[in-house]
Amino acid sequence: MREEIVELIDKHWNSWVKAAFYSDPQVSRIMDRLVAVWQENGEEGRPIDYASEDELVILLRAARRYYLLDPKRAMAVALANMGREDEDNNVRRGRSLFRRLFSRGQREASP
Repeated sequence: MREEIVELIDKHWNSWVKAAFYSDPQVSRIMDRLVAVWQENGEEGRPIDYASEDELVILLRAARRYYLLDPKRAMAVALANMGREDEDNNVRRGRSLFRRLFSRGQREASP
């Protein structure tokens, strides 16, 4: 399951499909937990290596769904998910994996 998730999402050619997947509220909650555990373990392996079987089933189901999205639809889904996160959960603002990944790139690209 782990390898299929990586193939479907991390190796996908379109960044909006990745963004839609990682901004999904259920995926984001799982990934936040996995990244925390991965960091606690000295960043050994990959965050997905720390997923339970139940979490892998949820992630794989989402990966299969998002993999098939048209890039324009994926962009709309990602933007909607990010907006929902900002409105619904101000405590998490700036902490999700998606936000951490994309904010790093913006900071590094800034003059």
